[in-house]
Order: sequence, then C-alpha cells, then structure tokens
Amino acid sequence: MAYAGVALIVAGSILGLVSSILLLVAGFRVSVGWGIALLFIPGLAALLFLVLHWPEARAAFLAGLAAFVLVGGGAVAFAGGVNPQALLDARVATIRRPCDSKGGGPYR
Repeated sequence: MAYAGVALIVAGSILGLVSSILLLVAGFRVSVGWGIALLFIPGLAALLFLVLHWPEARAAFLAGLAAFVLVGGGAVAFAGGVNPQALLDARVATIRRPCDSKGGGPYR
C-alpha cells in the first residue's frame, strides 16, 4: 500500500508542475504583464487570473485540482500502509536504556 501511495504522490506532483506551467503559459498568452505577475507573485496573481480569465485558466485549474486529489489520495494510501504501533514500539525501544547497577535511573 505504501508503494501505491508514493506512486500517487509522485504522479500528483508531476501533474501539479504541469498545471503550474500551463497557468504560466496562459498568463503570457493573455499579456506579458500577467505572465510576469504569475512568475513573481504566484499566489495572488494566480487567484486573480483565475477569476478574471477563467476560460484561459480552466485547463490549468482542473489539472491542479486533479494533482491535489492524487497527492491527497497518495498521502492517505501511504499512511494506511504504515503500522503506527510498530513505529511507537521502535521509538520506545530507542528511548529506554538498561539500568546500571549503581544508580538505577528512571527506567527500572
């Protein structure tokens, strides 16, 4: 299950990169100003561009939404493949040390 989760996360990350490039290309097709704004002010400019130029940005938005779903699904699949009790047991085993004969210590 963990391998499928990692594969989904990688595929979603690649799709997210493609959607960012699509949005940047759409911005430069509208005007050089939009392209530069999307390059240097990505969050705010992308939101404004999506609202003001929806027909041009629709494909990039849908690709980004699909990327979000893939990464989220991969995270859930990856987390489902990890045994939390085994992780907890491993951590407790590294914290506890054997007691020496003189001082004792907090772990007896």
